[in-house]
Amino acid sequence: MSQFWILFLALDVIGIVSLLNGVFTSSLILIVIFRKFTGHHVIGNLLLANTCVCTIELCISNLIIYGHIIMNDIFPNATITNTYDQQVLCPLRSYFLFTGFSLLYTSYCLQAYYRLLQVIFYKKQYSYITFVFWCCFQWIFSFLLVLPMLLTRAFVYIPTEFFCPIPFTKPISVTYIAVSVYGVFIAIFVSIYAWIYVYTRQTTSITVKRRRTIDRHFTMLKRMVLPTFSLMFLGIVYLTLFFQAIRNQYQTHYLTYRLSYVFIAIGMSFIHVITILQTPAIKEAIWKLLSCSKDAMKKSEERTTSLGGNTTTNVQQPSIDEEKLSLRKP
Repeated sequence: MSQFWILFLALDVIGIVSLLNGVFTSSLILIVIFRKFTGHHVIGNLLLANTCVCTIELCISNLIIYGHIIMNDIFPNATITNTYDQQVLCPLRSYFLFTGFSLLYTSYCLQAYYRLLQVIFYKKQYSYITFVFWCCFQWIFSFLLVLPMLLTRAFVYIPTEFFCPIPFTKPISVTYIAVSVYGVFIAIFVSIYAWIYVYTRQTTSITVKRRRTIDRHFTMLKRMVLPTFSLMFLGIVYLTLFFQAIRNQYQTHYLTYRLSYVFIAIGMSFIHVITILQTPAIKEAIWKLLSCSKDAMKKSEERTTSLGGNTTTNVQQPSIDEEKLSLRKP
């Protein structure tokens, strides 16, 4: 293990930086939604915010695991390596990680379901509160979906990896996660997309207003395709490594688990970068938010410079009007 220390450490750093970027981009979208659309009960914004929160849960859960991994990679002789497998928190961390996967996949299915209602079942009215309920149900369902893995002790500590994944030597557990968390929800999303696509191509005798509504919701659905395909790619990488382990009679390469987790982290880094770049309204709002923050910092530095010669304790605080001016958005 010691001869691969640099390689392991490099993978740890890549994973941590990628996950931090995932938290950052998700938080930016959340800030924009809360600042710009607070008081506006828009279901689409609610579902997007829900997806961002799910992403943050997944990234933070993975960051906690990476924190323990990198600590053991840097200090391989620390006593934690001898006691870590006895900690009840080890499988619990993995439980929250895999619950994050379920949350993320189901949140995209919920967004696709909303577009399906707006395009095909538009005659029925669905309230904002209804989708608040669906979001709450989604969270409860995701935690319950992964719970059997925790109860059956599917998360096993691997001494060479310093965390508790579902080992490839447990094919039933891996298959359960692959089907219930990954396969089913990817199939649901693809089916909804195909349904709406066929509907938009076959429907011709509609009003111009109705056509614009359909095109708008179909465009929003298409913007979820790239993030969803990135999630599909993550699952394909994991399953490829799993089948490779089966071919080798469950003899895994020393990088198998590390690569599977670092690819997940990289995917989390790009998932909401794609969302921001594909959504002009969010991209413009984030640009204005960052510009406003930069202007506020610049004005704060100017005030500090102007008061630099004053060493007395009687330092005036900025007035409310000045604070409003520094935070004013164009």
